[in-house]
Amino acid sequence: MKIRAVTLGLDLSADILLQDPSLQFIDLRLKYARKTLNDVQRALESKGYTVQTSRVAFNSFAEWLLPLVPVLALASSDDESRRLSHEAVFEDLAKKIDQMLIDNDIHFCSFGSVSRSEHFSFVSLLIRSTTRVSATIALDPPAPGMAAHTLVAPDHDLCVKAAEECIKISGVRLDEAQERHDNFRFCVSFQAPKNSPFFPVACHASGRPATLSIGLENGDLIFLACFAAESLTEARDNLLETLVQAVSPIQSLLRDFCQEHGLVYGGVDASINPGLAPQDSVVQGLEHALQFIFASAEEKEQLKLAINWPPSSASSVRDAPKGAPNATNTQSPTSNRFFGSMGTLSAVSCLTSALKMLGEQPVRGSDCAERILTCGYNGLMLPVMEDLTLAARAAAVSAIPPPESAPAVAPTGVSLRDLLVFSCVCGVGLDTVPIPGSVTAEGLAAVYSEVGTLSYRLSKPLTCRVLPMKGLSAGQFTTVPENPFLVNTRVFSIE
Repeated sequence: MKIRAVTLGLDLSADILLQDPSLQFIDLRLKYARKTLNDVQRALESKGYTVQTSRVAFNSFAEWLLPLVPVLALASSDDESRRLSHEAVFEDLAKKIDQMLIDNDIHFCSFGSVSRSEHFSFVSLLIRSTTRVSATIALDPPAPGMAAHTLVAPDHDLCVKAAEECIKISGVRLDEAQERHDNFRFCVSFQAPKNSPFFPVACHASGRPATLSIGLENGDLIFLACFAAESLTEARDNLLETLVQAVSPIQSLLRDFCQEHGLVYGGVDASINPGLAPQDSVVQGLEHALQFIFASAEEKEQLKLAINWPPSSASSVRDAPKGAPNATNTQSPTSNRFFGSMGTLSAVSCLTSALKMLGEQPVRGSDCAERILTCGYNGLMLPVMEDLTLAARAAAVSAIPPPESAPAVAPTGVSLRDLLVFSCVCGVGLDTVPIPGSVTAEGLAAVYSEVGTLSYRLSKPLTCRVLPMKGLSAGQFTTVPENPFLVNTRVFSIE
């Protein structure tokens, strides 16, 4: 397990920025953020934790950046015909802040979400004008307090407008000068919670003090917790116990840190989240659980013999045996049970339920009755291009021979519809899904509408982050160059 994201949420105010349009205040806040994030990273690493990224999340840029635009446009020239457009002023401001991020060595910064349609175009302009900024279009219920489940679906016109902005960003754009993965920094959200540590949906709650939250990379915990479970209930309980043991010392450490530094501790998003190493694949862990839980008694004995289970020194199911499946041994004697086969929905629901129960558990080793504080999604994440095994299962659907660089395939496949079904019981929605570069706004709007409908009817937060692949059609393989965040797979059909 690693710490994927340490995210510091900061509030910005238009009132302060209007007094000093030079943006010096933002630069000072970024310097403060860099020092604070360095300090918390050192504190975590001193206890043996690996911190992969540190990030900054602001409240919605509609609250602090957009109000500057008309003021600066008006001041750009006394001659109305020579004044800069609002778009030109906004792009200039965005580029200046992006340079501040570079100067302060901050690689990830969220400008939050916008929900008014007249602001949507600024989201795509923001992403295209910067290299380190993320932002979100939020398609939430139209009135505060409205019960989302009473709505039939998100507004169609808003879905179309959001899709138009996604297409403007142009998907994974490969420039000659540099590789840009602009859509990676954009998503459309439905009822997403504030103060999530994960990007691009992260958005600090307006008016809230500086808040520290973390997100985990913990796909390896599935196998450690669930492999030898005899039932889904046992797998859930094992995973819950594993998470409590893993998260408790982190919470104690960060609560003390926040108290010493005048911060609010926002909690941990313990979502089961993959890494790009095979052993960190969420789907690989799910498949091992599937192969054991749904195996016959004879098959279970074969599996135990194959990996010398249980190990003589193991004190619990969380102690992985030396011969356990790993990056070079992903097949088992019952290799017909792959992700996407019958039983997958049950397994996904099982693991998600453990995450939803985490916030009810007391912190281990605490003298008080403190409970684990969770934030964000706390669900099972299935990002197609961030999970090696999921990328392979998705690739299996294609009838087009894959290039040599494509992941190995299995005799099953995963479609967009499958991922939507799993969204009913997992945590995020559609994430890093490659789609045809020729996608139309109406076609993509239909996808947004389906994700939003699930969110509204089930009263749960979901997001949709798709990556239009320029020049590629459904069934073809992506050709994203070596990238620390993405792995190649096939392009999904959205028909």
